[in-house]
Amino acid sequence: MTSLALLAQTIEVWTGTHGYAFVDLPWRTRRSGNAPARGLRGREFPSRPGGRRTVAEDAFVQLWTAGNLPEAPGYIGWLPCIGDGPAADDLHHFGFVTAELFVPVADAEEGRRVLPGIICRQKLMLSSLAMQLGCPGAAFGLLYESDSQLNLLLNGIGVGTYGVRALPSRRWYACGIALALPRFCEAVIGVHEQRAPVGTASRGPERWSRRAWTAVAAG
Repeated sequence: MTSLALLAQTIEVWTGTHGYAFVDLPWRTRRSGNAPARGLRGREFPSRPGGRRTVAEDAFVQLWTAGNLPEAPGYIGWLPCIGDGPAADDLHHFGFVTAELFVPVADAEEGRRVLPGIICRQKLMLSSLAMQLGCPGAAFGLLYESDSQLNLLLNGIGVGTYGVRALPSRRWYACGIALALPRFCEAVIGVHEQRAPVGTASRGPERWSRRAWTAVAAG
């Protein structure tokens, strides 16, 4: 199964099954004061004057704040991402591709209610993709980073980060990675060849451990 087929199937699941709208994202975003306060490095890179290379989340924010997203329960789009330094190890590449999910929400609490459902759907979809790649026994875990961000693990390897973010204007949204390549394929290979134990959920805030982990485990 090719990377293009994996990406196409991911988009089809989220648009055809879950009703999200596919968005053809801009590959360069304008400089503005609407950058989300996420505190992550390597998300914005110098580009031509007046713009910057970007990742899908930045592109979604630009379209959303400009009123250029269609009516839909959520959105999916994809972009390549070029890092700002050499690969740190075998799993952190200089260049990669992500399909990203984006859901506007009223506030942080609604965002936290939305994320468990997204992750449950992700588990089902990624399990199906893993089976098609010859790994029917894929298992998942969660790693909590904060009360607003967590990582989905496959064979102890992070295959998606999901979070709730706010713009300086206090507009809120939930977002997460639907598919990261080549990371997902590398995680599947690890499961298939090593059958290593999967990392378990860390001790996050109680509302996450009760709500998110129970929902994901039940999915």
